[in-house]
Amino acid sequence: LIEYSWVEYSLIEYSWVEYSLIEFSWVEYSLIEYSWVEYSLIEYSWVEYSLIEYSWVEYSLIEYSWVEYSLIEYSWVEYSLIEYSGVEYSLIEYSWVEYSLIEYSWVEYSLIEYSGVEYSLIEYSWVEYSLIEYSWVEYSLIEYSGVEYSLIEYSWVEYSLIEYSWVEYSLIEYSWVEYSLIEYSGVEYSLIEYSWVEYSLIEYSWVEYSPIEYSFALQQDAICK
Repeated sequence: LIEYSWVEYSLIEYSWVEYSLIEFSWVEYSLIEYSWVEYSLIEYSWVEYSLIEYSWVEYSLIEYSWVEYSLIEYSWVEYSLIEYSGVEYSLIEYSWVEYSLIEYSWVEYSLIEYSGVEYSLIEYSWVEYSLIEYSWVEYSLIEYSGVEYSLIEYSWVEYSLIEYSWVEYSLIEYSWVEYSLIEYSGVEYSLIEYSWVEYSLIEYSWVEYSPIEYSFALQQDAICK
């Protein structure tokens, strides 16, 4: 994972899944997984995205002017994520798994999956989040005042993500701040780009994470259980 302009990411999973994310000038991304699941995430000028998975699961995420999203998976699982003016989201999966992510006025979120796996992401006033999955994997993401996060997965994979500077996470892009949180097989990923911010997230197989951003600094914490 390489970004060529004073912002660098590294996301590696060493168990049958490999990623490569490249940002060429804080405007372009490419995320590739080399094992029967392939992604491509491109931002052309901090306004457009394209996320494609080339094996029986395909995504397309487009932002037209930092206000609109569209995430589509074309094989038995379809998503649509729309932000109409930086205030409303709608994420729908049309096959036995349905999501709904709504932000009413940059203050409230709700993400639900109806197939024995349920999520709830609520922001009460740009200060608090709660993301829960109720099937053998549970998450809790809390932001207390735009400064602190805690993401926990309670099944053989645990995460803790804390950022100490007025930035927000989770399937949200504001201005010059982008987020992407993806869970594959019982393993959660957190892909974040800010400006002048550097992250490195490494997963070895059953690992515990604690990426901390201080500002202009990169800290990695990967603890093998």
